[in-house]
Order: sequence, then C-alpha cells, then structure tokens
Amino acid sequence: MMQYYVGLCLCYAKILLYGWLLLCPWLSWAQTEAAEERVYEDIKLRLMCRATQLLIKGTRPTGEVAELPHPDCQSIRALEASLTEARTQRFVALFKDKYYRSYGRNKLRQRLDKLIDDMVAYLRSIDRNDAVWVESVRVLAIELRTLKDDSLYQITQPNDSIQAQNNIPPHSPARKQAQSSNPMIVYIILLILAACAGFLAYQNQQLRKQLEGLEADFQEKYSRLDNRLDTMTPIKEHKALILRVNYISEQINAQQQELDYFLQGNTPAQKPQPPTDYPQEEQLKATPQAPAPQPIEVLDLHPERQVYYGAPQEDVFDSKRFLTEPDALHCYKIEIDLQNPELASYTIVARPEYQQQVLNHPEELLSPFCEYTHQPEEARRVLNLEPGTLEKQDGHWRVIKKIKVAFE
Repeated sequence: MMQYYVGLCLCYAKILLYGWLLLCPWLSWAQTEAAEERVYEDIKLRLMCRATQLLIKGTRPTGEVAELPHPDCQSIRALEASLTEARTQRFVALFKDKYYRSYGRNKLRQRLDKLIDDMVAYLRSIDRNDAVWVESVRVLAIELRTLKDDSLYQITQPNDSIQAQNNIPPHSPARKQAQSSNPMIVYIILLILAACAGFLAYQNQQLRKQLEGLEADFQEKYSRLDNRLDTMTPIKEHKALILRVNYISEQINAQQQELDYFLQGNTPAQKPQPPTDYPQEEQLKATPQAPAPQPIEVLDLHPERQVYYGAPQEDVFDSKRFLTEPDALHCYKIEIDLQNPELASYTIVARPEYQQQVLNHPEELLSPFCEYTHQPEEARRVLNLEPGTLEKQDGHWRVIKKIKVAFE
C-alpha cells in the first residue's frame, strides 16, 4: 500500500512538473505581451494629450487659450471626459481604440510610428488650406516623435534621474545588492531547469529500457509461435508415416489372406480338372473353384505436401541439406507435392529476421531464384507475390519458375 501511495505522489509530482514546464513559457509570453501593451497605452496617452492641446489651441490667440479648460491626461477615459469641443472629442474617439496589433509582438516602435502618422494625417486634413495650421501640424509631428523616443527611453531604460526618484542612489549598496541578486535568481532558475532536464532524460532512458525489454519479450514469444507453426511440418510427416504404415499393413494382410487360401490346398496345380471327353460347352459349364479373395481397398490419405526449408547453393537446392525449421541460411520454404514428388513449389520465409541474408547478398542468394523489378536497396523485408517451381534432377532441386517478389 505504501508503494502505491509513493507511486501516486511521484505521478502527481511529474504532472505538476510537466505542467510547470509547459506553463512557464506561456506565462513569460503573456507577461511580455501585457507589459508591451501597458507601454503602448502609456505613450499613446501622452501623444493624444499633446495632439488635443494643439486642437484646443488651433489658431486662437494665446489669451483665449488660457481661458479654455485643460485636458485631463491621467487616462484615456479622463481625457475624453474633460474635452468639450466637438473636434477634440471626435479626435479622441477616433484614436482611443487604435492598437495596430497586426504588426505582431516586439513591434512597439513600429506601432507607435503608425499611430503618429495617422494622427498627423488626420490633423493635416482638418484645414489643408491654412498655411499656419499646416506648419503647426508639421511641428507637432516632430514633437510627437521626440516625445515617443523620450517616453520609450524612460520606460524601457531607466536612467539615473528615475533611480533618484525611487530614492535609490545609482551606486548605493542596495542597488548593487539588487543587481547582484538578479544573476543569482537566474542561476537558480537555470539550476532548476537543468535538474528537470536531467530527470526527464533519466525517465526517458528508463522508458527506453522498458520498451526494449517488452520488444525482446514480444519477439521471443512471436518467434516461439512461429516455430510452433513451422514445426507442424514434422507432424505432417509423422501422420504421413503412420498412414503409410497402415496402408502397407493392410496390403500385408491382404497378401496373407491370399497365401492362406493357397496353403489350404486350393493351389492351381491341385485344382480338379474337368474330364477331357466333356464337350466344350459342358466344360464351360463346369463349376469353377471359388475365386481368390481380393485385397481390401485402402483409401490413400497421405498429406498432399511435405514442407522443408532449404539453403540456396549456387542455382540449386540440395535435398541433403533440407531442414524442418527455418534459420538465417535456410530461408526458402519448399513444399513437395507427394502425388508428384518430382515437383515442388517454393517461397521465401515471411519472417523479416530470416530474410536479412538474402537482402544483404541479393546477387548470390536472391537473383538466381527470384524475379523483381527493382533492386532491394534499403529494403526491410521481402514480399512473396507468386510462388516459384522446382524440379528434382540428379538429387538436386533446380529452378523451373522463379518466385515473383517485391520489397518494402
């Protein structure tokens, strides 16, 4: 029971570890994307505030501008609520939802440049015939790009003034300790990742060993089953031998009955002869001796084929080297027809482990006995398409018709 709980805990630990390893990149990506969106929102607010100031000022005198309400630049919503003129409200409503996410990740600068270009194009279209307004928009475009660059620098790369605002001197011990702690955190994270990678490699090795063991067991069981199927050939031979013995025994019994008949005095020499003075017709009517018993008819129940496994020898098979089970050399299955024992059909053993020799030496072991359309380059097994035919000549089995094979 304790082993069960320990295994269960290890299983849960593996699941948590794998989940953490899979979740960390996604969390990092999500945090990076969220940080990029915050920076974009902050700089967009600054750019829109500066553009609305130009829209409020327009071509009015300085005294009139001082009396107008100033825009609230704390947020986009606050900016929209603080504006009273229709054209400023229309400007904010047009650009507050512009994000340009189609540019993709890590394209913050390109997105801001596109926002500035669209703002400048819109402002320029308000009054193209007014030279003063066009010049003001041109100056605003320069100011917006400068504001964008300064904002990016301040947000992404804090300088000494921002460090001073945080009440941490740039060269203080606290700042040095914070900077030194960052490599330590990175080192710890890398150490954890290395440990996880080592654990995964160990688990992978253990799984490989288990798979190899299972494959070896499966191959052994499969080989045993195949050998059992192949060893049915000797069983057929024993059955054929028993049936042949029974057949000969029946023939001996029939011959024994005939011998007993003649030994009882009914031999042809002692048979009574009819009188010589009988007419020919009467001689034909004379009662003949009882006919001799005929041999009992026995059905020929021999198996139709006998199976052997032969090793190729040049372009023939030597029957003296036949086996009843296949091996690496005896890889051709030969089936002899008992009704016509001078002919046999033959194929290649279907098991791939018995085909390696013929695949490694096709010129000597394959070409003299098989027909194929392409060379067995990088082939893993031989497929029998049509069996071949052998004929027994001078104690050797010669090829009359080759096997048609293919490769995969």
